Amino acid sequence: MMFKEKLKLLKIDMKLWNKDVLGNLDTTKKRILQEIEDLDCQDCNRVLMESERLKIMELASHEGN
Repeated sequence: MMFKEKLKLLKIDMKLWNKDVLGNLDTTKKRILQEIEDLDCQDCNRVLMESERLKIMELASHEGN
């Protein structure tokens, strides 16, 4: 097998590994942003509990990665 063919196979394997390990990043980002928006809406209607405020901070740190 030629080196070029080996690199193509490696690229395919790495893409599959990346998706398995990290998941679909677009879906994950959309989910995190939706959770933040939901908590922000709750904050407009009532005072958030400390655990909810911490959740926003946690989600925001994930979204920035």
